[in-house]
Amino acid sequence: MQGNGRASETIRFGVFEVDPRTGELRKAGSRIRVQDQPFKVLIALLERPGEVVTREELQQRIWPTESFGDFDHAVNVAIAKLRTALADSAENPRYIETLPRRGYRFVFPVTLTAQAEAARAVAATIETTAPEPAHATSSHTSFFAVKAHRWQVGAVVISALIILGAVVLGIHSILHHPTARPFQNFTITQITDSGKAEEAAISPDGRFVLSAVNDSGLQSLWLRNLPTGSDTQIVPPSATEYRSLAFSPDGNQIYFRRMLAQGAFSLYRIPVLGGPPQKIVEDIDTNITFSPDGRQIAYARGNDPEIGEIQLLTTTLDGSDAKVLQSESITKVEPTFVAWAPIGNQIAYNSDVSGTGGRIEVFNLENSKTDSLAVFDDKFINSLSWSPDGRGIFVGYSKNGRDQIGLLWGPRMEFQPITRDTNSYHSLSLSADGRSLAIVQTKETKSFYILPGAGSQSSEPPPLSQANHCDQFNWAADGNLLTNGAGLWKMRPDGGNESQLLADAFAYPVACGNDYIVFAGTFQGSTQIGRARADGSGVMALTHGGGTGPPVCSPDHKWVYYDCGDEIYRIPLDGTGEAEAVTTNAMIPSGSFIYVSPLTISPDGETLAYWVRDTNNVTAPTLALLNLRLLAPPRLHRVNRYALLGQEQFTPDGKDIAYVVRENAVDNIWIQSLDGPAGHRITNFRSERIEEFHWSPDGKKLGVLRSKSESDVVVLQEAKP
Repeated sequence: MQGNGRASETIRFGVFEVDPRTGELRKAGSRIRVQDQPFKVLIALLERPGEVVTREELQQRIWPTESFGDFDHAVNVAIAKLRTALADSAENPRYIETLPRRGYRFVFPVTLTAQAEAARAVAATIETTAPEPAHATSSHTSFFAVKAHRWQVGAVVISALIILGAVVLGIHSILHHPTARPFQNFTITQITDSGKAEEAAISPDGRFVLSAVNDSGLQSLWLRNLPTGSDTQIVPPSATEYRSLAFSPDGNQIYFRRMLAQGAFSLYRIPVLGGPPQKIVEDIDTNITFSPDGRQIAYARGNDPEIGEIQLLTTTLDGSDAKVLQSESITKVEPTFVAWAPIGNQIAYNSDVSGTGGRIEVFNLENSKTDSLAVFDDKFINSLSWSPDGRGIFVGYSKNGRDQIGLLWGPRMEFQPITRDTNSYHSLSLSADGRSLAIVQTKETKSFYILPGAGSQSSEPPPLSQANHCDQFNWAADGNLLTNGAGLWKMRPDGGNESQLLADAFAYPVACGNDYIVFAGTFQGSTQIGRARADGSGVMALTHGGGTGPPVCSPDHKWVYYDCGDEIYRIPLDGTGEAEAVTTNAMIPSGSFIYVSPLTISPDGETLAYWVRDTNNVTAPTLALLNLRLLAPPRLHRVNRYALLGQEQFTPDGKDIAYVVRENAVDNIWIQSLDGPAGHRITNFRSERIEEFHWSPDGKKLGVLRSKSESDVVVLQEAKP
C-alpha cells in the first residue's frame, strides 16, 4: 500500500498511539512532543510495518529538494529524535531497526483502528479486481476494447462503492459499539465460608482456587475444585505465613512465599495436588510473575546485597540463572507487586515512595529503561495483573482506608472501578482467559473500648460502641473523641452526642490544643497535612510539597510533625512558615533504614520516637529517640518483643513506650521502660486486632479501637455479552 492509505486514521503500537490527522504522538494517553520531520518519518514507517523503507524513499517523500549531504544529515537527526521520543535505541531496537546503507524498518506489531483497516480492504479490492488495459491492433478493436474496459472499471468502482458503504456502516456500528472493557457485568460467587482466608489464587484454566487459611495463628493451604466443590488440604497447618500464591502457567505447580523469620520470606513450590515443598529462591520481597513463554519468573528483592537498594530480578522456574534487570535506590522506587506483560518485553510494578499517591512503572527488558504508566493522587496500588491481550491492567488499590479492585484499560490506560462496596478486596488473581478473578473479600467491623489508663486484664471487656464512623480516632483536648470515616466526627467517650465536623474524608485527626485539629487530606489533587479549627471551620493546607502523615503536634502547639517518604518534617501550626526536615540520611544508623510510622512525642516535648529497622535483623525492630532540641543522631532503643511497626505511644508520664504485639493472630498492648527493663502486657485480649490506641489528655483513660474481620475467597466471573 502506498501513499496515505494508513495515514488517515489512528495507529497504535504498544503503549503508543499516533494520530496522523492531528500530528500527535501519545504514550499511555500523555502527549509526547515530536517535531514535524521526525513525525513524517514515523508515519512513513508505520504505513509499511515490517517492510524496509529506503533512505531514497524518505528523501523523495520528506526532503525532495535537499542535496544528498543535507538529506543524509537530516534523516539521521530525524531518526535520532524519533528514537528519543520512543525511548528506543539503535543497538537494541524495539521499534525502529536500521539496515545499514539501505534504510529503516518498523519492527513492533502495529494495530489499526477500524477505519484504517476498512480503507486498506477497499484499496486491496480495487487493486486486485481492476483489469489490465486492453492492447488492440486496430481502431475498431480498440474502440470496443476501451468501451468494454470502461464497463469493467465502472463495475469495479460500483463494487468498491458498495463495499465502502458497508464499511462505513460497519465503522458506524463499531464507533457506536466500541469494544467493551472487561468486567462491566459480572457475577460474584463465594468460594469459602470459614471467614479465615488470607490469600487466594485461581488456576489458569479457572477450575481450581488455592487459598491460605489462618486458624488461630496456624496457616494451611487448601485447594478447591470449582466444578465439584470438593476441598483438599495440600499443606498442613503450621506457625508461619503464606503469601503471593500462584499457579504455574501449565497449572501443574503451585508457588508461594513462606515466612522463615519475622518479615523475611522465601519462595517455594509444590505439585498442584501436594507434596514436599521445594525452596526456589531465598529472600524475596514481592510476588512472582511468569514470563509469557512460562520459562522464567521475575520478582524484587530489597536491601540485599546492598543496603538501601532494591533489585528487579529474573530466574528460571527452579530458581537458577538469576539475572539482575534493575537496581534502584529504595528512596526512588520500592515495588511490592510485579506483573510481566503478555507481549514479553515489559514488567510493570507498583511504586509509592513519594508520599503523594500511587504509581505504576513499566520496565522495558529490551532497553532497560523505566517509564511511568499511571500516576494516582488518591489511590495506592497494591497488586497488578495484565489482561491476556495486554490492553489493560487489573489493579488492587487502596482508597480511603478500603481495598478495592479496578481496571486500567485502553491506549490511555483510563481507570474504571470494578468493585465499589463497603467490603475490602485483596489478593488479586486472574485466569488465563481473563474472565475469572479470584480475590479475598474482607468484611470488617470495628468497636471502641475505653479502658483504665493502666490497662485491663479482662479478656473481653464490654465495647463502648460500634465504630460506625471510624477508620482512625484520637482524643480532643476537651476529653471527647475525634473519629474519621465518611467525614470527621466528634462524640463523647460513651458514644453519645455524635456530631459531624467535616464532610470531606480526612485521615488521622489529631487535636492541637483547644483551638485546632490537624489531619492528612487531599488538597488540589495531592496528599497534604491540613488544619481546621476545633469546630471544623477554616480548613486549610499547611504543607504544599506533600505529606502522608499521620501528623502529631508538639505539646506547646507550635509545631506539627509528619513524614513524607522516608524523612520526617515539621511545619508551624499557625501556617506562617515553611516545612523543615528534622531527620537526615546521616541520622540513619549504618545497615538500617527509617520505617516511619505514626510518630509520637514525649509529654515534655523533648523527644520524638519512630521505628528504625535493621535490615540484618528484621525480627528486632529498634526505636529511634530523637532529641528535638539538638536534632542530633537519635538514641537507639531495642524493644524485646516484635512490635507491629505502625503504632507506638509514649505513656502519659513519658517514662515508657507502648506498642502493639501480635501473637497467634491476636493483638495486645505492651509497655517497655526506656531504661531497658523487660516489657509487660497491659491488655489481655484473646481475639481480634488493635487498629489504634491513645491515652486521654489526663492519662486516666485508654481508648482502643479493635477490629474483627471475616475473610473469604470469592470469584468474579465476567458475564457473557
